[in-house]
Amino acid sequence: MEMNDEGPPKAKTFLGILVGYLITWFSSLTGYNYKEDRVVKDGTLITSRGPGTCFEYALAIVEALQGKEKRDSIMPPMLLPESIK
Repeated sequence: MEMNDEGPPKAKTFLGILVGYLITWFSSLTGYNYKEDRVVKDGTLITSRGPGTCFEYALAIVEALQGKEKRDSIMPPMLLPESIK
């Protein structure tokens, strides 16, 4: 499997369905509405930059599915840094 700045072939196939959405990814992409935020939500699509954003990504999913109140209620016991809140 050949790697390049856009990732492996399966990632390139997956990225084809993202045309037209605002996304983020582990490296910059050409031909997409790319944003360098750690987590990006565009409608029902949520993307993140990589493993270091897993808590922010998970919290964005919780908020999308259960609402901001639920997201806020589960954060304190997680002892997350202020930067994530």
